[in-house]
Amino acid sequence: MKTIITLLISLLSINGIAQKKSYLKISLDDNNSEVNYPPDTRFILQDEQGETILNHEELEKIKSYEVTSPSTLYIFTTWNTEPDRFELMNSTLTLPASATVKEKRATQNFQFSEVKYGDPISIEKKRLISSSKENMTNLSLVFSNGIIFYFKDGNAQAWLDGTELEIKGEYIINSTLGTLKLSYDPYTTDLWYVFEAAK
Repeated sequence: MKTIITLLISLLSINGIAQKKSYLKISLDDNNSEVNYPPDTRFILQDEQGETILNHEELEKIKSYEVTSPSTLYIFTTWNTEPDRFELMNSTLTLPASATVKEKRATQNFQFSEVKYGDPISIEKKRLISSSKENMTNLSLVFSNGIIFYFKDGNAQAWLDGTELEIKGEYIINSTLGTLKLSYDPYTTDLWYVFEAAK
């Protein structure tokens, strides 16, 4: 795979203290490209015969694994019913510690911490807003690339430059800039996103 893949990952949590956790890093084609996934991402790595040779629990123990023969990696995400699939050769799977930036803020009487994973895009504005539904919290986000995301009472919308964007599942948002894959739990306010820039 010669195309450089850029996946940008960020995690937001309403917890008062942000924990430093390891995320999944996949170095492809002798480190010419890289893919990152959030902490606790589940996966399996299979050889050409379909036998599982590595999973997330085993990588937690060894922290690094080199793929030196043709293998298939299946990544199980919250934003897609089908796993992400990578055909690997001369690749490395690691679990580096996230380089977090902790920052407490108060918005609409909510306290939360922001944890960033060194992503070039960021959330410029965010609001946690009381919902009319019991135990649910609404959310408004403005990303640095201009994408706006709004969650209200179980429904989500997104815009870019005044044009509403189509949202698939929970929540895949395609735009001319690339694809934003976002997960939000309105009951815990746990939020993280992956942005894949358009090629």
